[in-house]
Amino acid sequence: MAEKPSERHLPPPLNLMFSPLLFVESLIDGLVLGGIYAVIALGLSLIYSVAGVLNISHGDWVMLSGMTAFVLFSSLGSQPLGYLQSYLVVAPLFFATGLLFYLGLIKPVSKRPKQELLISCILITLGVSFVLQDIAATSFGTLPKSIYLGLNPITFVGISIPFFRFATFILVVAATLSIWLFLKRTMTGRAMRAITYNVEVASFLGIPITRVAAITFGLGTMLAAVGGLIYLGNGFPITPFIGISITVKALTVLVVGGAGKLIGSLVGGLVLGLSETLTGVFISYYWSPAIAIVLLLVVLMVRPTGLVSE
Repeated sequence: MAEKPSERHLPPPLNLMFSPLLFVESLIDGLVLGGIYAVIALGLSLIYSVAGVLNISHGDWVMLSGMTAFVLFSSLGSQPLGYLQSYLVVAPLFFATGLLFYLGLIKPVSKRPKQELLISCILITLGVSFVLQDIAATSFGTLPKSIYLGLNPITFVGISIPFFRFATFILVVAATLSIWLFLKRTMTGRAMRAITYNVEVASFLGIPITRVAAITFGLGTMLAAVGGLIYLGNGFPITPFIGISITVKALTVLVVGGAGKLIGSLVGGLVLGLSETLTGVFISYYWSPAIAIVLLLVVLMVRPTGLVSE
């Protein structure tokens, strides 16, 4: 019997069956995912606020750090200790890489007028994004990479939560607190804040703009690497081609929370993480990737300065 034309290509029905247990587990997953987005977006926010660079390749550093950690994890015996040891290698390695990235590719165009600088940096970092994708695909292959730490889940009132979900909360809080203390208590951090407020006045006061911008680029790239390690540790698959998608999500977090604001990155990350997870569970996972664009458009129309005010 031939199907009716109206029955063809129907979308999957909405998941209207409410389950308190599923809702709580989805909230936990959304908070974890939002924390990862917040750490990644914080690095992008620092780079944009201090160096004035919209780094389109930011998500590709997340991807590359995850791929690097996967190789280290596999070579060290696939144990939780091997995963922790990868932090000691990946974090300083990507800090140095970000520093060299700025000095080699961004500094030569840093004296251009602001609008030309923005366009030049978008083109440069977009090209770097394509190069990193090709390097990762050639070096690691195109199949998804993920790890399993073998840690027992924690069960509480019938809710089973992977142990690394709790570890992620600690890592996100530690990373955010470390950046806050760095910006508030160190001379370099204060110099970054001064450049953010007014680069001309900061230069007049003798702050070395180029050196501080290079350190900021290194720090932002290191935060992207830490985000990639946490992403991998939670069992999310990493492929060479997820970079642009992560960059878009980081930009969404910046717009939703407010660019240049530490609390804004946290709020924006949590809003996006919860939106993606709850959309996937209660509507359809096909719609989860689109929610970032929807949030971006809504916030730009309703509150362009972000949810977190000064």
